[in-house]
Amino acid sequence: MRVLIVDDHEVNIKLIDTILKQSFEGMSIDSARNGEAAVVLAHHFDYNLILMDINMPVMDGIKASQLIKQKRFEQSIIAVTASNIEEISNHLVEELFDSVVEKPFEINQFVESLQPYFSNS
Repeated sequence: MRVLIVDDHEVNIKLIDTILKQSFEGMSIDSARNGEAAVVLAHHFDYNLILMDINMPVMDGIKASQLIKQKRFEQSIIAVTASNIEEISNHLVEELFDSVVEKPFEINQFVESLQPYFSNS
């Protein structure tokens, strides 16, 4: 299982990385601090799952997800964001993201929401 964590805050990356490694076995995790770096990684590696923040410098998570989906439509992308999700149109959410997790999240609920993506790999 290969996962990409995209967030501009290193603390969030480390927290999600730790949760994933403690909750799921056989994990290979990469990270990116902005959407532009995420697009480059996603176009070079086959990720089973991408956990994408929305508000980031250089390139936001919406634009990055659009570019990733243009080239690799089948990749699962979950928005993990502190953004008010109602600010993002439902059409965009349905088109780009397989699911949305709002920060701050409760760890057990977060792990439970990811379970289907790991049981399918």
